[in-house]
Amino acid sequence: MLIGREAQLQRLRSFVANAGSGETAILHLVGEPGIGKTTLVAAALHGHDEARVVRISGIQSERSLDLAGLVSIVRIAADALDRVPPNSAAVLTGLVDADGPPPPIAVGSATLQLLGAVADRQRCVVVVDDAQWVDPPSLAALVFAVRRLSADPIALLIISRDDTTLDLTGIEQMRVGGLDIDASTQLLLSAGDMSPEVIAACSDRCAGNPLALRSIALALSPLQRQGVEPLPARLPLSDALSTTLRARIDVLPARTRQALVVVAAGGRLSEAHLGGALRELDLDRGALEPALAAGILVRAEGAVGFAHPLLAEAVLSMSDDEVRLAHRALAAVTDGERRSWHLVDSASLSDAETLTELDALVARARARGAYGDMATAAFEGARRSVSAEGRAERLLTAGEGWRATAHYRRSVGVLREALAITDDPQRRGRIAAALADVLSFETSVPEAIRLLTDVAPDVASVDTAQAALLLALASQYATLAAEAGLAVELGERAELAAQGADEFTRLGVRVLSTHAALNRGLAVDEQRRAEQDMVAIAATPGAPLDIVSLAQVVAFDYFVQERWTEADAALIQIIAAAKQAPYVAVHVFGCAMRGEVLWRLGRWSEARAEANADVEHHLRFDRDDGGFGHATVARVEAATGNTASAVHHAARAVDHGDRTGMAAMAAWGRHALGLAALADGHPDLAVQHLDWIWRLSRRGGTEHPGVLWWHGDLLDAFVHTQRLDDARRLLAWIEPLAPVAGTQWPLAILERGRALLDGDIDAARSSVARLVATRAPFEAARSRLVLASLHDADERRLEAERALDVFEALGASRWEREARSLLGAPTERRRPPIASLLTPAELRVALAVGAGMTNRQAATSLALSPKTVDAHLQSIYRKLDLRTRTELSLAIGRQQAVVTGERLAAGAPTTAR
Repeated sequence: MLIGREAQLQRLRSFVANAGSGETAILHLVGEPGIGKTTLVAAALHGHDEARVVRISGIQSERSLDLAGLVSIVRIAADALDRVPPNSAAVLTGLVDADGPPPPIAVGSATLQLLGAVADRQRCVVVVDDAQWVDPPSLAALVFAVRRLSADPIALLIISRDDTTLDLTGIEQMRVGGLDIDASTQLLLSAGDMSPEVIAACSDRCAGNPLALRSIALALSPLQRQGVEPLPARLPLSDALSTTLRARIDVLPARTRQALVVVAAGGRLSEAHLGGALRELDLDRGALEPALAAGILVRAEGAVGFAHPLLAEAVLSMSDDEVRLAHRALAAVTDGERRSWHLVDSASLSDAETLTELDALVARARARGAYGDMATAAFEGARRSVSAEGRAERLLTAGEGWRATAHYRRSVGVLREALAITDDPQRRGRIAAALADVLSFETSVPEAIRLLTDVAPDVASVDTAQAALLLALASQYATLAAEAGLAVELGERAELAAQGADEFTRLGVRVLSTHAALNRGLAVDEQRRAEQDMVAIAATPGAPLDIVSLAQVVAFDYFVQERWTEADAALIQIIAAAKQAPYVAVHVFGCAMRGEVLWRLGRWSEARAEANADVEHHLRFDRDDGGFGHATVARVEAATGNTASAVHHAARAVDHGDRTGMAAMAAWGRHALGLAALADGHPDLAVQHLDWIWRLSRRGGTEHPGVLWWHGDLLDAFVHTQRLDDARRLLAWIEPLAPVAGTQWPLAILERGRALLDGDIDAARSSVARLVATRAPFEAARSRLVLASLHDADERRLEAERALDVFEALGASRWEREARSLLGAPTERRRPPIASLLTPAELRVALAVGAGMTNRQAATSLALSPKTVDAHLQSIYRKLDLRTRTELSLAIGRQQAVVTGERLAAGAPTTAR
């Protein structure tokens, strides 16, 4: 009987019933142990007889066993394997191979295929109980799959305790709290009479926890229930549960209790492993029968397990010797990583042997790219290390693992501890490098710079090459702080220190020093360009994290130098390498940077879709955090007139940049805020945001105009607010930078400014020509508007129509209105751009299908199910008033052709008005 949960029960029933309606059907139930989450879900599923329920329960002893949970899912849904593509079926059936599981992306895709096959026959509800004990790769694969099966009749219910942290931010959460006094009273009285004061005391001291209330009600003596005798002195929630549960266990025979420890310590055991472990302790399956009869154990799907996970915890709280004996018995009958963990927990090994096993677990996890598992095993090894240096080394490994998976806060903690306990200069250097990387994005860029420059001198006494790398990294972070002068100084020091180092070290140091010089606005010679190309070429799938990270710097420098083709190719390769590894942080930052390239090239739909990967990542890990992708998405939203969304995303970037001292990110966010204000008709507000960037550039020396294209927007804002002297000061500041930069952007803005301020029509023509050659269609169209305003009637119309075509295709609403005003044309937009009509998910599908992919190819590329792709495609057709894939390809191609100028080659406008 379910008491006091009517509203939550209705919400869950509705959630299950609506699975497949187009919304991602994932719900996270969270609450304290014994609060009734599992019972609530069981009640919600009652009556959905048409649904297939696939249920697994997390087991603490399996938390570190990679993909143990998914193995259970595969076993339960084995009947659907013959409907799964052979390659995916092979991945799933090979999860327990001795060579270790396949890469996470392959596991996720295969899980998607399996669940899609199950849901294709009937509604499916996947229930993951006690998710805090499910191994992270299994949970990640399930979330990955169900997120992409939004059109399939499938729901995922994740149940976990509220005293653990799962990476489920961005997934809808339903908190299950304690029962109110009325529901508590009803529950307690269901076990027999109880005086009102005892009911009130029990409800208060148990905080409405249903399991605790029910257990206490059964445990109290008749005199205690009536209030004649006082309640037990110690009834805090955890103690009450432990006492009650242990009371049920302690009455069992000793052999049964010993057998229960094997079940609790073993997790999901096959019948063979369970029987073998029991025999190691001179027991048999008969020893479990009293526990089954008492309802402590239950049989489900051919296996024996605890009726409630709290019972397993109570069993594991028995004597340490009994638990260690169980692990020893389990180690004797298992193999692989399972055996390693049982050996570690059995205390049967020497300290040295235990650390050897844990180090082997670390090595296997590292080899297969399971960096979270690597961190877990390394952290356990650190906890058991005797020497400070051994502990520091393992903490460093743990920190690097969590850094690679973007668990920055965990990483910061262990790396700080590692740095504090080691005296070895080289180890301190390695720790400082990893910690500075995390600090720069999580805590404080200035602190990262100070850390590296403080540690470098000590490291230099034993390893000048490592010291040079530390200074080069400090130089890189100085560019993030928009301290270009400091970055150049540190880069020069790093190059000097690296003179006697190996070739690879010298290359890395020089590439980072080149990055600093570019930000400062200094010229880059051909040799340094060749060095950049060497790094970019090396960042292939399988490359180490340091190479792929360095290649990101090179890709950034490419687009600063307007080397668009090289930038895009490098970023595509970096993203592919990061996905395979997986290097999560590199992947999302690479997507943000590629979004910036696509933004500048006028491929706004793709820019929005690409940069959204960074946005979605920060939603998953930290709702209050921001990234460069937020700024790029904000810029697209601003230019297309979605002001509220633009301000929201831009503010995330600004807040994160201000909080961490990452002035570069704050500048990107403020640029988006300035563009939003400009597009919304508030040039005075735009000046405030954009002038902040100009002041920052002058103060910190970040003077290369290609780092961030804010100059044209501030010029526009100055002119619109009649601050013409300030506009001239801006042009005077840009003028000496332009020839050194060696790019077209600053020259084009100088010429646009001369056209605006002095009416120089030749300058306007030159500005248009430069920006067309630069492949910057939005900016070219803006300069074309200036040119149109200086022409006579016929030429004005021609130039304004050309600009209008581009603004319409991009969806740049404010500039579209300005072009229409020059033409004396109606102010209404004839047709909104495709990007403004579709959701981010639909946009990704539209771009894939528009590029010629089949539904199955698009599903593979986007990690969706074919059914979900088809559902998105039908929605796309409705929104765009299209009927076929050919029409979609033509619609996308037409808009892009206008933007890229392919249809303007003859010099004629593309539309008649």
